[in-house]
Amino acid sequence: MENLEKRVASPGEPRVSRFNPPEIAKLLKEAGFSDVTDFDRRRIFSYFGWPHKSTEAQASAHVVHAQAAQCTDSGNP
Repeated sequence: MENLEKRVASPGEPRVSRFNPPEIAKLLKEAGFSDVTDFDRRRIFSYFGWPHKSTEAQASAHVVHAQAAQCTDSGNP
């Protein structure tokens, strides 16, 4: 894992966290976000129409989209 971190950091892309997707979703929901969508490598590639090779890697880049709960007229979620 250290080699991966060094390789990723070398062009200026340091690893920011080591959270797993369920932990991130839980934290976001606890913070008031109602709609949390996790895009793993496969979903990212699919979204952009890029070819995707299956890998045995357990960890990969993820993009998370979270939307705050809608407020009612009274200002309470």
